[in-house]
Amino acid sequence: MNKYEKKVAEDKVFYLSNGQVLSSLKDLYTGIQQMPDDVFFHHVSSEKNDFANWVSAVIGDKTLAAKVAKAGTPVMLKDVLTSLFEAAPKAGTTAVKKAAAVKKPAAVKKAAAPKAAASKAAASKAKGKKS
Repeated sequence: MNKYEKKVAEDKVFYLSNGQVLSSLKDLYTGIQQMPDDVFFHHVSSEKNDFANWVSAVIGDKTLAAKVAKAGTPVMLKDVLTSLFEAAPKAGTTAVKKAAAVKKPAAVKKAAAPKAAASKAAASKAKGKKS
């Protein structure tokens, strides 16, 4: 379980205006997928962003809170949270290392060898004609 899926203490949960309870960023990510606009805008306006405040104060991620604070619409918040839960593997991760370790089949290597030899022969032949 990563830090975004970790549940907060019961006294730190986020209560949406419709009564839904969020106890992790994963809950917010899941909740925003179907959250009615009126619920979202109850918590986000030009004067406040309750989600950003919760991420900062309770989750303790100031960098993420700054991104959430800029998310003035449900779609923008979905994008921010999607980047956490559906991000592509980063360089150096096992998935990337495995993909890089995939080797060409022997048949592909053998097929490439005659082409290289033929190219060298053609270059030598052309060079010989110029002299």
